[in-house]
Amino acid sequence: MYTTGFLALSLLPAVLAQYSGASTTVSLPSASTPAPRVDGVHVVTVGEGGLVFNPPEVQAAVGDVVEFHFYPMAHSVAQSSFDMPCQPLNTTGFFSGPVPVQSGMAEDVFRVTVANDRPMWYYCATGRHCQSGMVGVINPPATGRNLAQYAQAAAHVEQTRAPLHVGGGSLGPVHVPNSGMSVRGDIRWALAAVGLTTATFVAGLVL
Repeated sequence: MYTTGFLALSLLPAVLAQYSGASTTVSLPSASTPAPRVDGVHVVTVGEGGLVFNPPEVQAAVGDVVEFHFYPMAHSVAQSSFDMPCQPLNTTGFFSGPVPVQSGMAEDVFRVTVANDRPMWYYCATGRHCQSGMVGVINPPATGRNLAQYAQAAAHVEQTRAPLHVGGGSLGPVHVPNSGMSVRGDIRWALAAVGLTTATFVAGLVL
């Protein structure tokens, strides 16, 4: 009488192993599905709809994460000083490296954790994207220096320089909080598979 239930139970570990664990990813058709909204995470799109960061200004608290989502073709995020746009800040500034994307949104995102409330000016280090206005700022000053001035100064930079090393953040797939699962799109199919197996097990016990 419990044959169906025991069969479902025997399959449950395999299903859970397939859809959980830090080293396992769930791949679904659309890589451009928006990430789940998370408190303390500020999403900035990179190159969606042109040479722009959107939003170009982010107000973030200490400990918050700014998450950059990349669109075609091969953009990057590099930190600079206000006085030297389109040039690397120093060895402690963040740099994603170029993230090539053929279509839609890249599966990997670049995360920067906000360590203090000082302004962090940044630019795209690809070609002349910086001179074309692809610049942004985390925690802009309340008065004085602003993003429009930074962009205007960037437009007159003769040559963009990229940092020599990637760092200051982490590049990887979107993670669902507290689940241990890496997501490339949506996890609903994984949860449905687990739920189906559980339901089969319960039905077997009833029979």
